[in-house]
Amino acid sequence: MLNIVRTHLRDLAGNQRGFSAVEFGFLAPILLMFVLGIGDLGRGLSERHALQQATNRTLELAHLGTEEKNYDHLIAEAARAARVPETNVTLRQWLECNGDSTKQLAFGASCPTGQQIARYVTLTVWSSFMPMFSSAGYLDVLPDGSVRITAEASLRVQ
Repeated sequence: MLNIVRTHLRDLAGNQRGFSAVEFGFLAPILLMFVLGIGDLGRGLSERHALQQATNRTLELAHLGTEEKNYDHLIAEAARAARVPETNVTLRQWLECNGDSTKQLAFGASCPTGQQIARYVTLTVWSSFMPMFSSAGYLDVLPDGSVRITAEASLRVQ
């Protein structure tokens, strides 16, 4: 009986049938996770792109209009375009004189006579993206496990 078992074990040791199936069994889960990870990354980048488009389109409204004293109305427009609450939108307005970006003044202020005036508007919009897999490897993870995606655009209005 022991000889029969030894003979079968010797035959199995030299048999290579089915070896490809075993290798595939080891590699298939890794390949599947890789493909799903790429798809998840693509979804996140697509949402980020849509958020950036909404931000850019909103600033086009500021560019198309005449010079205004206040661009606060862009917050509601950006929130509507990006489909986020207004609390997810930040508007920053400032004035630079003679191109000195270190001296940012209040938007409604004025520069001394003879200096170049430059007024800027920056719009920042953020949203959250829920990845299919754990968000532990992402940089800006929110308490609910989603990832913060942010879009920002600036425009010189004067």
